[in-house]
Amino acid sequence: MLVIDADVIWALAPRQSDHGAVRQRENVDGMGAALASTLAAYHIDTPLRIAYFPTQVAEESDSFCTTEEYASGNAYEGAEPPGGGLTVLHRGSSEGPAVALLQQRLSALGYPAALDGDFGAAAELAVRHFQAAAGLNAEGVAGAQTWAALHEPVYGGVGA
Repeated sequence: MLVIDADVIWALAPRQSDHGAVRQRENVDGMGAALASTLAAYHIDTPLRIAYFPTQVAEESDSFCTTEEYASGNAYEGAEPPGGGLTVLHRGSSEGPAVALLQQRLSALGYPAALDGDFGAAAELAVRHFQAAAGLNAEGVAGAQTWAALHEPVYGGVGA
């Protein structure tokens, strides 16, 4: 099971500047303690739902800068999750919880990668192999298309 906590949310969140950055950090830290119970309460318990959760929350909270809702949940019912909230990861400049999340998912789908939170040669190779199998451009960079494909139930013979 993929684990989402405040550190993962912070690693995935697009960075804000000035006052927005302070408010963003306060909001992410404040939600950390409630994440596990919130995910359970709302049945965010499949890899696909877990993967889309940070992106959807980032979208609705203006990248975690506000706790005010801009629209009701009905406005999003049946809509595709936004794709811009996930961090683009690549070799040489990516490390931490976002990379660990990527490595966990790749490994679960049969694309071995060290679970060390460092986007090194093994992670790049695993991403390239996954991208090729998923019909994506096998560039070794994990962007929005790769994140979305990682959570489809058909790749690697593992269900989401």
